[in-house]
Amino acid sequence: MLLTRVGIDIAKSVFQIHHIDADTGQIINKAIKRASFLHYFAN
Repeated sequence: MLLTRVGIDIAKSVFQIHHIDADTGQIINKAIKRASFLHYFAN
């Protein structure tokens, strides 16, 4: 699955990740805690 990053909404303890799935065109919103932010992008 190919993902295209659209934006990251920065908050105090949770980041909101917004991207579009290139296969389906579906907009995905995912909440990620600050502590696991780097781990999410390392994968």
